[in-house]
Amino acid sequence: MRASLDEVYRTGVARTDGDVRCGLPGLFDLTYEPRRAADGTVIGIWVTGVETARLCRLGGSAGCTEPAEVKVADSWGDSAWGCPAHVEDAILNVRTVFIASEELGGLAAYLNR
Repeated sequence: MRASLDEVYRTGVARTDGDVRCGLPGLFDLTYEPRRAADGTVIGIWVTGVETARLCRLGGSAGCTEPAEVKVADSWGDSAWGCPAHVEDAILNVRTVFIASEELGGLAAYLNR
């Protein structure tokens, strides 16, 4: 991340890094955009991050390189995308995990009935 900041500051050219681990759970696409003074010199960098769910996040410390296809959640509000094999394992071994789906309108539809 630091190298990307330095490069954008030095060159003045925006860039995006995909699937970055940045201290938060999950992977993020980070976009670095130069901010310029009236004379055009770079005076700062605007960084935006978007969480991506491209890879399974349920592989534990070993990780998983399979595509994420299913979102699971628990009653505490935690959620993650996973590959079918790891989602099945989580559902069978974690009592409060369920498949998070918007097909039925979610809890908002129930609350707004």
